[in-house]
Amino acid sequence: MDEGEKIKVEPQFPLHIAQELERRGHEVEIALDNTSFGRGQIIWRDANTGVLAGGTEFRTDGVVAVW
Repeated sequence: MDEGEKIKVEPQFPLHIAQELERRGHEVEIALDNTSFGRGQIIWRDANTGVLAGGTEFRTDGVVAVW
């Protein structure tokens, strides 16, 4: 989010989702490139079962590892 209801998305962001966000009142701007965006990886432990779940995305090394 930039501020308020403004959202900046990457060039490859699905157009139908951007259009739905606009229908819901957001101001969507499609960036010219994706160099200003961060990256994310997560490992989450379920508090009830202790099961680990992980996720990564294309700007990272693409590996989820636990020990």
